[in-house]
Amino acid sequence: MRKCTRKAEAGFNMPACPFYVADYLGSARVAVMSLAEEGAYLRLLFYQWQDGSVPHDLNALAKLCRVSAAVMARLWVNVGPCFSPAPDEAGRLINEAMEVKRNEALRFREKMTKA
Repeated sequence: MRKCTRKAEAGFNMPACPFYVADYLGSARVAVMSLAEEGAYLRLLFYQWQDGSVPHDLNALAKLCRVSAAVMARLWVNVGPCFSPAPDEAGRLINEAMEVKRNEALRFREKMTKA
């Protein structure tokens, strides 16, 4: 089954995003983030949920996070390792755990649509 990673391909909005608080707060990566880094990380996770991935370009990431490119470069030191290249989209990034949850939600939605 080909993964559906883009909102347009999905054919519907992804209105709800599961958020596992214990997993989030228990993450060693999150534990060392500043409040600003956490905010950027969460915004990017939410954009990935909505759009399937986030841009790899620092300037585009800065715009999504509503900060300057210089600030984003500093935030990216701790936020960047939480993302990896999207396998199906050049120049895009994903958080792998979010991608798993997003694909589960897409499969569930597809199953419910067929039922």
